[in-house]
Amino acid sequence: MTNIKLSIYLFVFSIVTLTMNSISAQDMNLVTRLVEMGQYNHAKAILVPAAQSSNDTYLLYTLAKIYQDQGIIDSANLYYTKITTVAVGTPMALICQNIVDFNNKKVPDVSNYNRAQKLAGSSKDLYALTQLAEVRYMTGDTSNWKQSLEMATKIDKKYIQAYIIAGGIYTKIAEKTLFGEDYGKASGRYEQALYYSPNNSEARTKLSYIFLLARNYGGAEQELLKVLEVDTAYIPALKSMGELEYTIGKYSQASYYFGKYMAIAETTPKDLSKYINILYFNKEYAKSNELIDKSLIIDPENAVLLRLQGYTSFELKKSSKGLDAMSKFFSLRKDIGNDKIIFSDYEYYGKLLSKEGKDSLAIVNLQNALAMDSTKTYLYEDIAKAYEKMKDYIHAEESYEKLISKTSNVSAMIYFNMGLDYNYIATDSAVASDTTKFKEYITLADSCFSTVSKLSPNSHLGYIYRARMQSKLDPESELGLAKVHYENALTVIEAKNDTVKFKNEILEIYRYLGYYHYLQYLNEKAAKNADGVKYNKDMSILYWQKILAYEPTDKIALEAVKVFK
Repeated sequence: MTNIKLSIYLFVFSIVTLTMNSISAQDMNLVTRLVEMGQYNHAKAILVPAAQSSNDTYLLYTLAKIYQDQGIIDSANLYYTKITTVAVGTPMALICQNIVDFNNKKVPDVSNYNRAQKLAGSSKDLYALTQLAEVRYMTGDTSNWKQSLEMATKIDKKYIQAYIIAGGIYTKIAEKTLFGEDYGKASGRYEQALYYSPNNSEARTKLSYIFLLARNYGGAEQELLKVLEVDTAYIPALKSMGELEYTIGKYSQASYYFGKYMAIAETTPKDLSKYINILYFNKEYAKSNELIDKSLIIDPENAVLLRLQGYTSFELKKSSKGLDAMSKFFSLRKDIGNDKIIFSDYEYYGKLLSKEGKDSLAIVNLQNALAMDSTKTYLYEDIAKAYEKMKDYIHAEESYEKLISKTSNVSAMIYFNMGLDYNYIATDSAVASDTTKFKEYITLADSCFSTVSKLSPNSHLGYIYRARMQSKLDPESELGLAKVHYENALTVIEAKNDTVKFKNEILEIYRYLGYYHYLQYLNEKAAKNADGVKYNKDMSILYWQKILAYEPTDKIALEAVKVFK
């Protein structure tokens, strides 16, 4: 705790005339910080034993407020009531009586507030004045809460808790009204607190929240960085920074700050769920998945956690586990009309089904995803691949065509897959037996591979597959339709200088070119063209010998060389 905070603490304690018989000032100092940072259980561990024998108003009220914030109203009332009996006639007793009435669904006595304010003002009880403002607003007196805070700052303009409490109330008002003026009033109060106490972590952290609400993310980030520069373990700032960075898509930073918060704070299931989300978006799938598993042991039907277990399991290639999670998720959330099922649920479910070989169901869910968000056109590729696994190449092609029609930049791989699919369609027995249809689909495949070679000119795939398609249109190689494409593929492969990796492709090209020049040799020989005979003979022998350099026992190459002897 900074010296400034310590001086404030001592000042407050002098106002409420603490009697520290049951708890030391040092411990109460720690409690003050713990409460400020929302670490209620740690604070209660100190306060509850002390409260058994203490009549100290501040101690009892602090404990009562903790229970009130935690929603444990019976315990809160117990300590509020104790204050009314041990501090009869004091401002805090009057305030506590009205809180008890409010908690018991009774209308608080406004005269108690007025008397408390008068007494606190006369005795300059700054703490009572600030608490009075909070309680008045909490119990529905939305008009007069400002009076006691104004009185407190008139007594001591440097009493920063008055500004912080005012800022908090204006923030609550602004969240309801969404009026910019109320946000301005909230930020103004926090800035007043910072004017008198520039390093006050609470005021600056709460100011950052106003910036966040106003979508001034840069301003919010700067304020939180200032807090953490002074107080690296200030829990509210760590949490706020993690949430802010998550909001603006800085997932690595969100993971860092929220992870520090989770390590040192009293956290809730909601915090854990948010942290798991942050880890997922930061692609820390293993860590996220591990936390999900532990959480589901306690809450096995938590749909949000099941969703994220499905997502992270897919990313970790644990498709069986992911499919189980998503199946259970959908069994819990059957009503799609209430926004409980989102686009990505169908997407991941579809992909997991496909991974597990359930491609027809995968297609249904991927199509459901597209129905929810038609802009996610990349899913047409997943649908096409599911059809390919089912050997339904016609529908695969239809999906690719939809992708191309709805996407501006289509990758070479899409056209490559389309070329393969058209080739598969052509080789189907029903199509292969129909010369016209066969030629139609091979030509479509060739067109796709032509596009591949244009989009990826440094890849041999477009060229070599064009050569293969042309070879199917010219099976006897009489027209040499594949020659130029094989030569282009060879040029690209040779530039890669990796004869081991591309051995099979190189041998395929050499065999084609060797045979092609052999046929040309025969043609030139029949035409009695001596120059043509010599050229094609030399070229054919060259390619057969190149093959033998790779495979000295290649029977076809050995026989071919003998022909020319």
